Amino acid sequence: MHDIYAGRSNDQAMAQLLAQEQEQGEVLREISEELRHVHEAGKALVARLDAPCQGVCAKAVREAPLRAEASPTGAVVARLYPGDLVEVLHEEGRWVRVRYFHARTAYPKEGWVNKDHLRRAC
Repeated sequence: MHDIYAGRSNDQAMAQLLAQEQEQGEVLREISEELRHVHEAGKALVARLDAPCQGVCAKAVREAPLRAEASPTGAVVARLYPGDLVEVLHEEGRWVRVRYFHARTAYPKEGWVNKDHLRRAC
């Protein structure tokens, strides 16, 4: 078996072990902070899902791009998937400005979607 501390003094080996422990501690703190953010985002999503619909709600009936502008060439800012619930903010011709909570981040996204992709939900 290979001894990784061969040829080193006890002080050198101890210093290396302490450095490794500090590095592991930093990684654990980063993971803990990320988990805290995920937990908070999850709580926000649950609160939003438990709340009654505010305004007009709609449901995506097929996958659809959520665009920055009410145009088929507008930049895609996110995607809606069948079953996603959205809050209707404004209608403009064939386009609807909506707000929804992104499934992975639980943060709200707003954008425009063609109304053919939506059905009234509440």
